[in-house]
Amino acid sequence: MTTPTENQSTQDTMETTIENQSIRDTMESPTENQSTPSTMEGCQELIKRLREQVSQLEDDKAYLQEENDWLNGYTNYDEAEPVEPADVEAETGEHADVGVEDENTVADKWGGDPVATNEWDIPPPEPDGMVCTKCISEAALREQNQRFPPWDPADSAAGKKFYEGPAKYIYISWDDQYEALHKAHRLAKEVFFYAYRTHWPAHALEAFPESPEQVRFGSEEISGSGLGKREYPNKTCQMCDASKEEVMYAMFDVTELRNACCHPRESYNIPDLADLIGGAARLAKVLQDEARLEKIRSLVYGAMAKAQEAYDEIEARMKVLPTDGTIQRPILHAESDVGDCSAASVLDDPPWPVHIQKTLSRISRDPSSWNHPVQINQYPEVLLLAAKRWAARGLRVGEDFPEYQERLAKSQKWVAKISEPRTAVVVDAATGEVLTETHTAADASPDEQRDQQSQVEPDSQNEKCGSDGADKADTTSS
Repeated sequence: MTTPTENQSTQDTMETTIENQSIRDTMESPTENQSTPSTMEGCQELIKRLREQVSQLEDDKAYLQEENDWLNGYTNYDEAEPVEPADVEAETGEHADVGVEDENTVADKWGGDPVATNEWDIPPPEPDGMVCTKCISEAALREQNQRFPPWDPADSAAGKKFYEGPAKYIYISWDDQYEALHKAHRLAKEVFFYAYRTHWPAHALEAFPESPEQVRFGSEEISGSGLGKREYPNKTCQMCDASKEEVMYAMFDVTELRNACCHPRESYNIPDLADLIGGAARLAKVLQDEARLEKIRSLVYGAMAKAQEAYDEIEARMKVLPTDGTIQRPILHAESDVGDCSAASVLDDPPWPVHIQKTLSRISRDPSSWNHPVQINQYPEVLLLAAKRWAARGLRVGEDFPEYQERLAKSQKWVAKISEPRTAVVVDAATGEVLTETHTAADASPDEQRDQQSQVEPDSQNEKCGSDGADKADTTSS
């Protein structure tokens, strides 16, 4: 790419060449220029064309100067040599007024002199005509990261107390967990939507004309919203004190939260849940939306409170275990032993809620498994004891619920009815002999098995249908 300095030099050379050529043409034929009116008219026409060319070159010069000002932000700061005021004064003989705010030199603030400009005073950047230094300076970006660190609940007194306690190992219910995640996701959308429509109304009208629900936090969707590296606004966000990159990085922090909401597949303990919601909190902090930031933080504290309630329930039940009869309080032979407990001693334990069973199941698994980062001796004794008793039942999560046992027994009853032998009377077409055939479910085709299963109804429903039919018959006869 041709630099503005080279363009200006080329322009000066062209002007000098045209003027010299005009002088030579005039000196070579003085008689003709002085004697004939037609020659004078030709010279005037030439002068007119030259003036038009000079005017065009001046316009080009002004355009190149504007481009030069816009390109100031793209100086190669690593290779540019620092500019010292003493060197400038020695070279020009004039005082070099290179000082800017906070008495920093141009070299300190910009990393080098502006591209192809003889003016050492740096004008204040204009958002519509200049790249913001926040968007391109590595030092400025480091300062931005320090100003907007990821939100850590442990920095608060309540969060620190929770993380130092045993409830941090507890899962909360699926509904409570995903209610918190979806609310945080919605608040993150609102944070960006209202900031964007306030400071970039034209772009917001194009991308999100109606609702915060139109905001998407997928990687490609973030770029499509106008904050990609090659998308507008490419000068300055004008949305807060943060740079464009800082806002974009904060939006990418919400991508994991978005994935957890759109592709739910697992339960999270409180630290992992807080990390996901923390992405929304950081975006609200960067965009200076204090009201929604407090709402997002309250979601984490609410999840902590539910985890603490679940732990208190476990602790209360472990404290009142009977010590006589067949239900004995098991003794922990070793901190890593959570499976040594008689099944007969825990059959009368009431079932835990599913999220507590998931917690106890995780604790009772092999500590060396890949998804078990906590060593067994890090758990409090109350949780080890509860996990030991739960594992002794030999059931999967949720299998000890009475309603599950009822559904299981009913389904097995239906299977038993389907598998009963069925007798069919068949008449031989050739001999007219009546034959009796016995069939089982194993002999039936898949279509026949489905038909048989659809015909099997619970006894209560058959009785109900029969009584309804009898009532209708009585009504008809009357």
